[in-house]
Amino acid sequence: MNLVYKASGHAAGCAAYMTAISLFVDLLHPGLALIPIVGWARVRTGAHSVMQVILGAALGSGVALGFYRLVRPILF
Repeated sequence: MNLVYKASGHAAGCAAYMTAISLFVDLLHPGLALIPIVGWARVRTGAHSVMQVILGAALGSGVALGFYRLVRPILF
Protein backbone atom coordinates (compact mmCIF):
# COMPACT_ATOMS: atom_id res chain seq x y z
CA MET A 1 0.00 0.00 0.00
CA ASN A 2 2.76 2.44 0.85
CA LEU A 3 4.55 1.94 -2.46
CA VAL A 4 1.42 2.86 -4.40
CA TYR A 5 -0.17 5.46 -2.13
CA LYS A 6 2.47 7.29 -0.10
CA ALA A 7 1.09 7.05 3.46
CA SER A 8 2.71 9.43 5.94
CA GLY A 9 5.21 7.60 8.09
CA HIS A 10 5.44 10.55 10.46
CA ALA A 11 1.68 10.49 11.04
CA ALA A 12 1.76 6.70 11.41
CA GLY A 13 4.54 6.80 13.99
CA CYS A 14 2.92 9.56 15.99
CA ALA A 15 -0.51 7.91 15.92
CA ALA A 16 0.92 4.51 16.88
CA TYR A 17 2.87 5.94 19.79
CA MET A 18 0.03 8.07 21.12
CA THR A 19 -2.52 5.28 20.68
CA ALA A 20 -0.29 2.94 22.68
CA ILE A 21 0.17 5.57 25.41
CA SER A 22 -3.59 6.08 25.52
CA LEU A 23 -4.29 2.36 25.81
CA PHE A 24 -1.60 1.48 28.33
CA VAL A 25 -1.33 4.65 30.44
CA ASP A 26 -4.16 7.17 30.22
CA LEU A 27 -7.18 7.06 27.91
CA LEU A 28 -7.33 10.83 27.39
CA HIS A 29 -3.62 11.60 27.39
CA PRO A 30 -2.91 15.25 26.44
CA GLY A 31 -0.31 14.07 23.95
CA LEU A 32 -3.11 12.93 21.65
CA ALA A 33 -3.15 16.52 20.42
CA LEU A 34 0.15 15.76 18.67
CA ILE A 35 -1.56 13.57 16.07
CA PRO A 36 -3.40 16.38 14.25
CA ILE A 37 -0.45 18.75 14.76
CA VAL A 38 1.96 16.35 13.06
CA GLY A 39 -0.59 15.74 10.30
CA TRP A 40 -1.06 19.46 9.75
CA ALA A 41 2.71 19.96 9.56
CA ARG A 42 3.07 17.24 6.92
CA VAL A 43 0.32 18.77 4.79
CA ARG A 44 1.54 22.34 5.35
CA THR A 45 5.08 21.53 4.18
CA GLY A 46 3.68 19.85 1.07
CA ALA A 47 5.16 16.46 1.91
CA HIS A 48 1.76 14.72 1.89
CA SER A 49 -1.87 15.25 1.03
CA VAL A 50 -4.61 15.17 3.66
CA MET A 51 -5.64 11.66 2.63
CA GLN A 52 -2.07 10.38 2.89
CA VAL A 53 -1.83 11.77 6.43
CA ILE A 54 -5.18 10.22 7.38
CA LEU A 55 -4.07 6.88 5.92
CA GLY A 56 -0.79 7.02 7.83
CA ALA A 57 -2.55 7.86 11.11
CA ALA A 58 -5.07 5.06 10.57
CA LEU A 59 -2.32 2.54 9.83
CA GLY A 60 -0.33 3.60 12.89
CA SER A 61 -3.35 3.41 15.17
CA GLY A 62 -4.28 0.05 13.70
CA VAL A 63 -0.84 -1.37 14.42
CA ALA A 64 -0.96 -0.11 18.01
CA LEU A 65 -4.47 -1.50 18.53
CA GLY A 66 -3.44 -4.86 17.08
CA PHE A 67 -0.42 -5.00 19.36
CA TYR A 68 -2.59 -4.09 22.34
CA ARG A 69 -5.05 -6.88 21.54
CA LEU A 70 -2.15 -9.34 21.31
CA VAL A 71 -0.49 -8.45 24.60
CA ARG A 72 -3.56 -7.55 26.66
CA PRO A 73 -4.32 -11.15 27.71
CA ILE A 74 -0.71 -11.60 28.76
CA LEU A 75 -0.32 -8.34 30.69
CA PHE A 76 -3.75 -7.92 32.23
